Amino acid sequence: MNVFDFDNTIYDGESAVDFFKYCVKKKPSLSRHLPKVAAMALKYKTGRVSRSEVAEFGAYMLGILASNVKDLPEALDGFWKANASKLKPEILSLISEGDVIISASPSFMFEGIRGRLRGAEILSTEVDLKNAGIVRLCYGENKITEFRRAHEGLIPENYYTDNFNDMPMIKFAKKAWLVDGIKIKEIKL
Repeated sequence: MNVFDFDNTIYDGESAVDFFKYCVKKKPSLSRHLPKVAAMALKYKTGRVSRSEVAEFGAYMLGILASNVKDLPEALDGFWKANASKLKPEILSLISEGDVIISASPSFMFEGIRGRLRGAEILSTEVDLKNAGIVRLCYGENKITEFRRAHEGLIPENYYTDNFNDMPMIKFAKKAWLVDGIKIKEIKL
């Protein structure tokens, strides 16, 4: 079984950040939150963010979305119509039915594109939109917890990621691969 990170691995960018930018275009008053979003995205990309910071920021963003996006399914549909081209066909071609995509992105981000993900199971951050909270965070070592919850006793043959933030999964898998754009290189530890 192969396991894939989603953002910057399968999707060219951070899907949740891109979704927020999409929402800003629809509701410009949300732009006041962009500096905080950009700062957190930079911390995340450079590996300087803790699980508690990710959870806290996730709840903050859920609160913004819950109070400003009245029809989330419609917004997601529009977002994916505009951004499905950012799914990397070269990486998608590596996915087979029965593989797993594991992501810190909120579960709702995958609505509307499941059919494009070649039958992969999706494990992601489970959220409570009504209460703007995170039920289960799928980040860092929690990715292993979520994988084990779904696949007790299994170890991924291959793990594909763009970022060493995923070191717990990199070490957990039998082999790990670094995805840079569409280039893939084995990670040797």
